[in-house]
Amino acid sequence: MASIKRLITNIADLKDAEKRPRLILLGGAIALGVILFTAIGLPLTSNSSFCGSICHTTAREYYSWKRSAHANISCVACHGNRGQIAFFYEKLIEGPKFAYAEITGNFERPINTNSHVGKEKIPIANCERCHDLKKRRVTPSLRFRDELVGTGEEKYHAKHLKKGIPCTLCHNRVAHKDVNKPEVLKLAKYSQTSKEAKTQYVDGMNMVEGCFRCHSPFEKERDKALIKKYKAEKAPKVCTNCHDKKILPVGHGKNWDTKHVKAAKKKGFDYCLKCHGKGKRFQSPDKKRSRCRDCHHRLMISIT
Repeated sequence: MASIKRLITNIADLKDAEKRPRLILLGGAIALGVILFTAIGLPLTSNSSFCGSICHTTAREYYSWKRSAHANISCVACHGNRGQIAFFYEKLIEGPKFAYAEITGNFERPINTNSHVGKEKIPIANCERCHDLKKRRVTPSLRFRDELVGTGEEKYHAKHLKKGIPCTLCHNRVAHKDVNKPEVLKLAKYSQTSKEAKTQYVDGMNMVEGCFRCHSPFEKERDKALIKKYKAEKAPKVCTNCHDKKILPVGHGKNWDTKHVKAAKKKGFDYCLKCHGKGKRFQSPDKKRSRCRDCHHRLMISIT
């Protein structure tokens, strides 16, 4: 209310010959600033190279993006808002906040460790610009090629999209999956601290990690907040509840989920690890069967 009164007062002051020049100059300066910001600032800060060359903190993310399948898609296409008002708000209000964090060294690092960007920040509409399931068939893995869109909420993507679950909740960091690779770090010229070097970003490109946020067989691994938000309290724990048995991986026939222990014992754990992340933080179990749970925990969170 006070600002409105001040505006009315300033307009009235235009009638004052003494104050009029100053107000005109002030208004002109503001108008010029808006024009320059729109003509130069918006295109400059919306350019993907700006994220990697100007903003030192996001250098690793920039170079991992350049190595990804999304390298020809601009950063703002995924991370930006579609609406013009929202876009201007991000640049005018949120932009200075990022700049301040960068200058003062208070930028979040490592970036997006808990995958909050994929969970909350990227709307489905951004993905559907290219991956609209109603208009085209994308190139999903074998398990999704049949009945990709589905005829109802019982089928794959359709069921999740109907609940409003964002694509990136499952397909997490698809453009930044190599962010911790040595060659990316070298390009980014960024020296990790020992703590950051151990950080393992959740990579849902292969879907496993993304699925287990709600569908893990272990209660402690499920994200209760997500389950409550999307009303998935009865989320199935067995893969075949959703995935057709006819497209299960080789060696995963009838009752494989109950018989795999004997198969692993007979063929050895290397047989399992041909697909389930050989060399990926997996530690061979000892002779005690009680260690099976520990091994499964490691397998489920480390398949990449």
